[in-house]
Amino acid sequence: MAPEAQIAIIGGGIAGLSCAYFLKKQGLDAVIYERKKEVGGRFSTLKIDGVYINRAALMFSKKLNPCFSSLIDELGVPYREMEKSKWMVQIGDKIIGLNKEGLLESGLFNSEEIKLWGELQALVQSLNFDYATPDKRLLKWHDMSLSDFCKKEMKFTDQMINYLAQLYASFQYVEPHELAADKGLFSIAYSATPTFTPVRGMRDVALALKKRLGEEVQTDIHITEVQYKQGKGFILKVKRKNNAVASPEGPYKYCIFATGQRMVRNIMPEIDFKVHAAKTRGYILEAICPQYRPYELIIFPKKGNKHGIHGGEIQHLSDGRSICAVLLYRHDADLSAIFKEYKVIERLGWSPAIGVMPPGGKIVDVTTNVKNAFVVGDFYRFPNLESCVYTAKKVANIITRNERG
Repeated sequence: MAPEAQIAIIGGGIAGLSCAYFLKKQGLDAVIYERKKEVGGRFSTLKIDGVYINRAALMFSKKLNPCFSSLIDELGVPYREMEKSKWMVQIGDKIIGLNKEGLLESGLFNSEEIKLWGELQALVQSLNFDYATPDKRLLKWHDMSLSDFCKKEMKFTDQMINYLAQLYASFQYVEPHELAADKGLFSIAYSATPTFTPVRGMRDVALALKKRLGEEVQTDIHITEVQYKQGKGFILKVKRKNNAVASPEGPYKYCIFATGQRMVRNIMPEIDFKVHAAKTRGYILEAICPQYRPYELIIFPKKGNKHGIHGGEIQHLSDGRSICAVLLYRHDADLSAIFKEYKVIERLGWSPAIGVMPPGGKIVDVTTNVKNAFVVGDFYRFPNLESCVYTAKKVANIITRNERG
């Protein structure tokens, strides 16, 4: 445990690790309590026969994720640019490159529809998605759903919403009518800006942070309750490995929740923290699927989709096998409809975990109704990995100012 630590962080995902890292840079020690044996949360990667496959978080953009980009550069984690030509969508039996050329060749969209899609991409390139001071146009569109925005502002056809806009809403595991337009445009902007992925997977980022933090990170620990005592601080009931009962630790002056709202509600019910979150589920598969070998991201629209597979990252081995991290629209998805030969390596699932911003959704801040209790994670404004790092830095700055008077 870090000596004289006054700060407890519950959760060792990217938000909790980043927050501890930013605090440490300011000379403030924290203790991270992580329930699992490994840190990282959704920043998790599996290595199979020399290829790296991400279990969840996959890519970042320097334009859309400036806080995360700065962090990964500071940590020295190597990354590579993803080739958009290797992104595909399959509609029926048609495999389409997710770019202008692919859309034209598909025959599914007319020239006017392609033109409108290009106009939307030009729009998202012009928008400022800064978390602190976003473009005023985005603030105006926050109350609209992505589908309403596409219909009313962009004059999209239903075909375009079902087979283009929906793909980017599905990154949040919701439908276009369930997603705020500003968040939907943020997701679509990934199609119009260079994107990158760590060479050895997103887990590399978590491991680099853990290395910098050292003994501040404690794993395989279950927090059963958090109590705030006036004048004393936060007492955590901690159940360590091989201990039959939880024992108190603390007091801590500050408590940072870097975990999902369900966990927050279970261990400290008085915290008023309500955000929308989506369930995710899927598999890591080994498959024989030569039709997908040119690609590294495969997506299946929900419209007309009978198999229930959403898609995900795919990496290929020289012997003809492919390793896929596929996420699902339905828990009873028919994997054999897409992968004729496959075997399941691992089940994936977070329930619920992925932050979602609905139309008109409240922008939840990092402070809470309990003094010196904070929340960090992928819930702020445009929920994604940038939100994790942005909120972590914001809380670290608040605590630093408090401590320095």
